[in-house]
Amino acid sequence: MALLREQGGVRTEDEDRVGDLDRTGHTLSAEWDEGAIGTETYARFRDRQPA
Repeated sequence: MALLREQGGVRTEDEDRVGDLDRTGHTLSAEWDEGAIGTETYARFRDRQPA
């Protein structure tokens, strides 16, 4: 997956990210290869517990 970034309508190529996505159950993980280090994990919004 590629995440192409822009700010104020102007492309900011130095902030682009490239990585792999993995879906497990109700979570989505992005393991970044370029532009960021590590893995970010997201839970489906409607599956979250109320605060």
